[in-house]
Amino acid sequence: MDDDVEIFIAEEYRTMAAFAGPLAGRISRRLHGRPDCFEYDVKTVSDCPGFIDGMLERLRESASEVAAALNRLGGTVDDVAIELVMDDLEHALSEILDSVDEVKCAELEGAEEAGPLLVAVQQRVVRDVLRVLQTLVDAVNHPERFMDASGEDVELDLFLELDVSAEMAALETWAERQQQTRPGFGWGGVLAAFGLGWWLGRN
Repeated sequence: MDDDVEIFIAEEYRTMAAFAGPLAGRISRRLHGRPDCFEYDVKTVSDCPGFIDGMLERLRESASEVAAALNRLGGTVDDVAIELVMDDLEHALSEILDSVDEVKCAELEGAEEAGPLLVAVQQRVVRDVLRVLQTLVDAVNHPERFMDASGEDVELDLFLELDVSAEMAALETWAERQQQTRPGFGWGGVLAAFGLGWWLGRN
């Protein structure tokens, strides 16, 4: 591509990127940081199946809010409206990260291995959203990297598919072992929730 060619970027995308960059930075720092467990009511969790099921339900609700915010963003051109959508997106992501911190700080009695597996499910949603936000920022700052085959138009894919199937499979495998070795502890109910498959390919 000729370096003298000026690539037109719509103003609304520049505004989105201006909010997306700092938002991605804040969420990334929280994602990779360590929680302050003094902020949470840290306690030993005896009903681990119920705890995990509750966390998965919270993730389902927050992931739906994330998807709704991103869908609204695609049709938003007003600066104020874009800021409001980004605020909603940050709120939903923060709720997921609150749950992540709560799991990290909890003491899962007899199910310690489940904590990191559950965290991996929760964090996957956040990581996928960060990828989309970073793509948006990169496309505005370096549009030449996103030119289509003709070299005339910027080709930008901001599609987000919430797919945590690999992480859920690992958690499911662990829960199946618990069901076999500790029948009667409620793991069957968690496995039934897995069967709903809500985490697969949510756009």
